[in-house]
Amino acid sequence: MDERSTPRDDDTRIDHQLAISKLHATAQRVLEATADEEVAEIVVESVRDVLELPINAVWLTDADGTELRPIAWTDHAVETVGEIPTFRAGDSLAWDALERGAVEQYDDVSTVDGCYNRETPIRSEIILPLGDHGVLTIGSTDAAAFGELDVALGELVATYASTVLDRIESERKLREANDQYEAAIRAGAVGTWEWSIPDDEFVTNPKFARTFGVDPDAARDGVALDRFVSAVHEDDREHVERSIEEAIDSCGEYEAEYRVRNDDGRMRWVVARGHVECDEDGEPVRFPGALTDVTERKRYERQLERQNERLNEFASVVSHDLRNPLQVATGRLELARESTDDPNLDEVAAALERMSVLIDDLLTLSRKGDRVGETEPIDLATLGQQCWQAVATSEATLATAVDCTILADRGRLRQLFENLYRNAIDHGGEDVTVTVGRLETGFYVEDTGSGIPPAERERVFETGYSTSEEGTGFGLRIVEQAATAHGWEIDVAEGSRGGVRFEITGVEFVS
Repeated sequence: MDERSTPRDDDTRIDHQLAISKLHATAQRVLEATADEEVAEIVVESVRDVLELPINAVWLTDADGTELRPIAWTDHAVETVGEIPTFRAGDSLAWDALERGAVEQYDDVSTVDGCYNRETPIRSEIILPLGDHGVLTIGSTDAAAFGELDVALGELVATYASTVLDRIESERKLREANDQYEAAIRAGAVGTWEWSIPDDEFVTNPKFARTFGVDPDAARDGVALDRFVSAVHEDDREHVERSIEEAIDSCGEYEAEYRVRNDDGRMRWVVARGHVECDEDGEPVRFPGALTDVTERKRYERQLERQNERLNEFASVVSHDLRNPLQVATGRLELARESTDDPNLDEVAAALERMSVLIDDLLTLSRKGDRVGETEPIDLATLGQQCWQAVATSEATLATAVDCTILADRGRLRQLFENLYRNAIDHGGEDVTVTVGRLETGFYVEDTGSGIPPAERERVFETGYSTSEEGTGFGLRIVEQAATAHGWEIDVAEGSRGGVRFEITGVEFVS
């Protein structure tokens, strides 16, 4: 039961540093979600725990778009209203908000036309559309319980959710397109060709011919290959011609993906696969193959690319919106230090620095993900020393017991080392000793700190996990992402002197 009777303002918010940390973890959890239900659960938990609004639920539209079905809700919501209903077109304020695509705030829903249940104990309500996927509702049993801050923070969470729901939908459609493509190949439902190379007679079925804008009757009898190649998009034509030549020269396999203009002038994406058969003298004589239209798959791939671009833009916007007040606070802190030597200002400075690290970690996690750039030979000991110099190590000591060169993305490897070093110092103390050593198929980084209990080792790479009040809970997640992006394995073990050892294996050494 929500006991607040007046709207909240900035003065009644929970500790800002803790709130930003929690909201930061929420953003990353949502960004990493892979299913609609997972997004809904995270949103409901975050609104309850981070925004401290215990009555909330998420509805998502069904496949036909005719119903809003409850997907996730809090225990408080069930205790307050009973069974969570399914909404249909025109029967609720939630549906109206979804159709308008606008956030709605009500001080007393029981007095509003279109209320689903006028006997509801809910009075105040915020309804936030999640794009065209569904809605998030936040309620209170008190009238006029929500302020502008509640709405703004709710909109931020809804933006996280709708952006990721868009991405999940694009990925789902891409999988479906790929499944349809594979099914079409297995069923033989593709265009085929037969090219007699000595006679230059290219014979196809009608569907294939129409895809290239060639008369089906002429194609059935056989036409010159150039008739088909000329329909290939000019930017792809050289690639197609070169692939054909290579297959003929080697009497081998042929595969090409390209654009082609069909008989109604539309551009289509196709994949062509075939093989060249040669006679006993090694002369190419026959070139059969099959063609598949992959336009829908390419469209979904591009749509997914745009969604990922939106995620990057979203991370940048969040970073910008957090950095602006942070810069203002830092400036005011410097002015305050000029007029007073209050020791409390040191704690303020430490809190601001931690917020800055949180923002940097969010951008790293959302932008880099499981990708690496160009790899290069890297001397492990040299890079390990350089990364040590970039970290505030205080009285800590680095020992390098490694003499080898590996192939890696330099930037991602730096992230791995620097975050492992910071983790060792945060948890092992300022005088901790950190050792970098070689393994048979990789390397390790270990410290002389207090170690990690075996029962906790499976959780250390989870976003937000930390046993230190100073930790952000993102460092080891970044480490795991950097390792996984290279195709490496990373495991947690006990160090040789009682601390923790991180073992990275599957590394490619340069001899």
